[in-house]
Amino acid sequence: GAFHDSGARRDPSSCYPGTRKIALQTIYHWIENPAASHCLWLHGPAGTGKSAISQAVAEQCHRDQTLGASYFFTRGSTSGPPPLFSTLAYQLMKAVPDLDGHLWEMIREDQTVFQRSMSEQLDKLIVRPFLKLTNRPTHIVIIIDGLDECDNTTVQGEIVRLILDVQARSLPLRFLIASRPEPDIRRSFESPSPLYPPPVHLPLDASLNPERDIRHFLCKELGRIYKESVDDGMLAVPQTMWPPPEAVDQLVSKSSGHFIYASTVVKF
Repeated sequence: GAFHDSGARRDPSSCYPGTRKIALQTIYHWIENPAASHCLWLHGPAGTGKSAISQAVAEQCHRDQTLGASYFFTRGSTSGPPPLFSTLAYQLMKAVPDLDGHLWEMIREDQTVFQRSMSEQLDKLIVRPFLKLTNRPTHIVIIIDGLDECDNTTVQGEIVRLILDVQARSLPLRFLIASRPEPDIRRSFESPSPLYPPPVHLPLDASLNPERDIRHFLCKELGRIYKESVDDGMLAVPQTMWPPPEAVDQLVSKSSGHFIYASTVVKF
């Protein structure tokens, strides 16, 4: 896993300008709503733009100084429990004033905490230090992207359950989790405690009108490529309309709501 701005992530994609407005507005409203659940699940099939949205939210929250931590999973990075909560704790220590002293206190009390279970790490590295803060921030955003890329499906479900249980501690944390709707992850999200607000579900489906965003992306990018070709002298006779509307219609239809198809077309 890596941070949103880590050098280990080569050219992380963000949302194309003017796209994903509904999804982004929904997420920002959830972040600022004190009565909402502390967890939002952004989910959809591969290629629908989950990581781009996560990256865009991370960048905006970083600018707003509300980003506490981020963790972007990569396939095959670990076969056992990932260093998720220790990595998040390190970033939180840097982002939240006065948290570092309480965190180091917990580490001194248990110097083997990094070898302990995920439950113990979450409790000792994040929950308890936050509970000791006298001046807590109103909300701190934690982004976990690509949870389905964690190779252990049992661990996937356990991570969700642990994060959902954090709500009982009344911490100022907002967890945005993005993943494909894999069975273990879905079961955990659909079995929340009845004592607290259920997690917010944000599916990247037809209700968000992805075709409109894909059309905008294709028109802008194909238009850019055409202009560059004219400027370079590769096209002798400029076309009056490019890209042709019927060609865009065909590409939008073939994309079936998947941004990855449109971005691949533009690249080649």
